[in-house]
Amino acid sequence: MARNHSLYWMRDLAGRRAAALQPGTARTLLRPMLAYCSAQWQAETLDLARHALAAAQLYVDLAEPDQALGFLGKALPILERQTAGRAADLAAAHLAAGEAHLLAGGPGPALEHLLAAAGFRGLFGEPDEAPELALKLALAYAHLAAVPQALQFARWALGFQQRRHGVLHLRTAITNFLLAQLIGEDSGFAADSHAEREVLLRRAIGTLRQTRLDDAFLGHGLIALGELHVDMGDLHGAIATLEEAVTVVKRCRGQQHVHLAWAKAALGQARARSGHREAADGLLRQALDIARAQPFPDRALLEAILDPLAKVSYDLMRLSDHVELSDELKRLRSLRGRPDAAELPREAAPESLPAFAALAWSQDDPGDRQLASLG
Repeated sequence: MARNHSLYWMRDLAGRRAAALQPGTARTLLRPMLAYCSAQWQAETLDLARHALAAAQLYVDLAEPDQALGFLGKALPILERQTAGRAADLAAAHLAAGEAHLLAGGPGPALEHLLAAAGFRGLFGEPDEAPELALKLALAYAHLAAVPQALQFARWALGFQQRRHGVLHLRTAITNFLLAQLIGEDSGFAADSHAEREVLLRRAIGTLRQTRLDDAFLGHGLIALGELHVDMGDLHGAIATLEEAVTVVKRCRGQQHVHLAWAKAALGQARARSGHREAADGLLRQALDIARAQPFPDRALLEAILDPLAKVSYDLMRLSDHVELSDELKRLRSLRGRPDAAELPREAAPESLPAFAALAWSQDDPGDRQLASLG
């Protein structure tokens, strides 16, 4: 089954900070920050830098990376020239810059800032910062298709989250989900990874159902679990899970969101494999309508719909539809390798992690200290 929707869940995760505020609260807090920065913009003081940093963090919460990066462009040079509180402030600024670049689709610059944040005061030893920083480093490496590094950071992030927040916590659930996806990518979604991925996804989904704090990620988790059930041959379980995914995504995203197209496409494929071709045809056509209505149609999504829909049309003896869909699929596949508006840029991943890794880890867990071996 097609899993290119990982680009969408990675975008969702990029904008989620552990201390993220609701949009209304964030905009309320922004007003005095913006007023102060406007009045003091030429002052070049540490106080101005800290206000600009706070504004940038709020813009990350609001998923407005350009605004965030604008304020960080003011804050970072001032903080680099200051000495008082330099390490803590610079670490926070680089972390915010990394998050903003991830939101903006720039994993290379994001990785540079996140590694810089990790270097100040050995933040992996700081219980408040370590879980989030390790999680965002995993995400940056995942964007860069550096899956082994991403997987290692995700494992560390999960350990940090469990020690910091416990098992039944939203951040732990999201990290379980990320780790499950990365294990699948690392193994090529091979059968020997199914058991571990299912445990991680069920933990994530169970927590998300219980907390009801993030239905968008619950939808991602249900789609991933449904796809996994298809791979495991459990079509009955897959259909039940993917039907729930469609309901959840529709409730939190609406009728025309691209995530709903992915959910219906996955359910349509499961229905087709179970022999329910008429139901599959309807679901896949609904997914295709949503995909085509997007401002920037995603080729990966269209391929994930057109391929099974063409096969279902043939099985239903709708031969003219089959020919038309097959021709459209061929045209899409001929464009592979060309830029796609829905794809994130992928710079070359660093060959190894920086030297700070050998010094940053001081926890009792031996697995944590394996970071040095990657460098």
